[in-house]
Amino acid sequence: MRPRPQAQQRHRRSTPRQCSAAALLCLAVFGCAEQESPAPASGRPIVLIVVDTLRADHLGSYGYPRPTSPAFDRWARGGALFERALATSSWTLPSFASIYTGLYPRQHGAGDRLDQEEWGVTGLDPELPVLAEILSEAGYVTGALANNPFLHEKFGVARGFADYRWHLGTNEVIRRADKTVDLALEWVDARAGAPFFLLVHFFDPHMDYDPPVGHRGRFTGSYRGKLPFPVTDAAKIKLGWIPLDDADRAYVTGSYDEEVAFTDEQLGRLLQGLEERGLMGEALVILTSDHGEELFERGSFEHGHSKYQELLHVPLVIWGEDVKPGRIDTPVSIVDLFPSVLEAAGLPVPEGGVGISLLPAATGRGRPPERPILADGTLHGRRKHALIRWPWKAVAVPAQEETLLFNLEEDPGEQRNLADRHPERLRAMLAEFEAISPPRSREGPAAEIDAGVREQLEALGYATPPAADGPVASPGGVPDPGSAPPSPDHSKR
Repeated sequence: MRPRPQAQQRHRRSTPRQCSAAALLCLAVFGCAEQESPAPASGRPIVLIVVDTLRADHLGSYGYPRPTSPAFDRWARGGALFERALATSSWTLPSFASIYTGLYPRQHGAGDRLDQEEWGVTGLDPELPVLAEILSEAGYVTGALANNPFLHEKFGVARGFADYRWHLGTNEVIRRADKTVDLALEWVDARAGAPFFLLVHFFDPHMDYDPPVGHRGRFTGSYRGKLPFPVTDAAKIKLGWIPLDDADRAYVTGSYDEEVAFTDEQLGRLLQGLEERGLMGEALVILTSDHGEELFERGSFEHGHSKYQELLHVPLVIWGEDVKPGRIDTPVSIVDLFPSVLEAAGLPVPEGGVGISLLPAATGRGRPPERPILADGTLHGRRKHALIRWPWKAVAVPAQEETLLFNLEEDPGEQRNLADRHPERLRAMLAEFEAISPPRSREGPAAEIDAGVREQLEALGYATPPAADGPVASPGGVPDPGSAPPSPDHSKR
């Protein structure tokens, strides 16, 4: 077993620092902070694209019959597509922290709810090495376009980014995908010839579902039911305060798909822009998501509350000049992006991580090893964790001593709980989870949110104490143990 992540040493390079021309150009054109650092080991540009709230099975390349993703599907044929990629959590903060550290949520500690009457969560431990910081210290110019409240710098996720352009994503205010693409290509053009790492984060598929003109109505048709446009009131829908019939649920799903289709159109613009700049070959380009979205599969809605596949199964594609196009069906995790990016940059990976580099698989040099994949943490309801050792998946709610066991090959919809039929397998898998991801020896740092950020989160229903727990019924007679909807005004996550 690898060393405990608490024992990780921060990654440092002793090479003398020097100011790069790229940093001066960044300062002149955008006014961002100057980055002084040595030349990186490889200098290969790296673009990481994360589409918020994008479930894999609503994309054509992952088998969805509705034409939501023609651009993604076309580009995916030229990359290495991982069919069974899994998020480490069902909401944004812990999943992004896993991408940035190569650790599972219980190891990095970001997103833990604080045990207090007032709402609060822990941020990312400042002692853990993070991807942008390692790359910055190696000479990369680092930038991010982030569009989610939980990606605010107060949660510790901006560390290492010299140019961090955060925009509050809310029900009323959003930096849409088209504007994000414009900014991303401008950012790349300002750093022509420089080694850079750029995060491009799209928020559009997240609630509210308000697809722009041109996509609005593509999959919802002439709906005349009780729900408004845009689709709002996520918590009221989840609580059942707005009774829905089949037409209403189809309208919600169609609206989500229309948001995905718009994002796909803009993703195509981004990838085409990178291609025209020679970066789809020269750079390492990665696309994934932080989590999916429940669309009534278990009688509930949205995300942050369970560990079912509609929330954990995310797309993952890698492009680059040495990438061998194809599909890889071995389960992998978003923790694997941390060592993959560092390998592409020619940099060592800090000890103590749990991820593995996916570049050997993406370049045809071998398949990823068969291994357990973990997910942990919830935004509301009791904490849940899951372990997948394909095709088996175990889910536990330790506080309530409730467990689930599924065979994903035979039951991909997770409708048949086999915990009573295979108790020894279940016990072994849950013990394996504890061995791989033991509890942290100390609580992560509380995110110190200033009055302005707290006011924004309160307006969204974020900054409220967790709701009481209780099971949420689901189709097929399988409850989601330990889940509870949030308070009625809870919306964005």
